[in-house]
This record gives sequence, C-alpha cells and structure tokens, in this order.
Amino acid sequence: MNLNNAYELSEKIIIKHSKSFYLAFKDLPPAKKLGVFAVYGFCREVDDAIDELQDETRLRDYAQALHHLDTMDAHNPIMWALADTIARY
Repeated sequence: MNLNNAYELSEKIIIKHSKSFYLAFKDLPPAKKLGVFAVYGFCREVDDAIDELQDETRLRDYAQALHHLDTMDAHNPIMWALADTIARY
C-alpha cells in the first residue's frame, strides 16, 4: 500500500457513502479533492466505529492516532491519507 492507494481508498469510501458530497468536491484541483476525500474517509471510519460497531477501543485508537499523526506508521491507509492532508494544509 502506498499513499496513492490510501487516497484511492478514501475516494472509494466517499463514493460509496455520500454520492452528493463526492459530486460537490470531485472537480476541485486534484490535491485539494484528495484532501477532502481523506478527511471524509476518516470521519466515516470514526462515525462507523461509533454508530455501527459501538467500538470504544477503536474510537480511543483514533483519538490517540490524531495526537500522533506525525509519528504514526501507515498501518491504516485512511489515517495515512489524513496525516498527509494535514501536513499539506
């Protein structure tokens, strides 16, 4: 998995879960739209952890990862794309 794949996964998530949101942002300049997709992918994963899975451990893991984005490894591609987006913007 590389960073491009992480962004592609983020795009697939937004297409699957919010077609209208995807359509609203798909025509942004490439780097900006990928950033929006990464933020959406992260929010979707956290929302799923809360709503569907009711997984408090996973939610704590996301909170911890947000505090350490600059030192995290790339085991979660969505977090990798989010870290790159935050560093970029």
